[in-house]
Amino acid sequence: MDCILRRKSHEHGGMTRREFLSRAAVTTGSVVLASAAAPALGAQVAGRGAEPKLGAQLIGKLEGPELVMDPEKWPKKFGEAPMLADPLRVLPTLAMQFSKSFGLPG
Repeated sequence: MDCILRRKSHEHGGMTRREFLSRAAVTTGSVVLASAAAPALGAQVAGRGAEPKLGAQLIGKLEGPELVMDPEKWPKKFGEAPMLADPLRVLPTLAMQFSKSFGLPG
């Protein structure tokens, strides 16, 4: 019976318990060796000298949010993003239609 089950598991691409355990042992050993080697690799990297500044290899000015440190330049009022205003107005009507179509209280 065991041979039949094992043969069927191979036919469908499965693996035996022995194969699973041996693969798990190899994987665990690899992780242990990698974690043991990590401090030695860190020492080699530290010995190379100063690291380059973050973004030194980038070309041009970075776009995106900017830090405003001067209180005089802080925005006086915050509003909704214009590109999000229209889709957010449609949501209540979509929720109403959804609840009506499925007979939910609305």
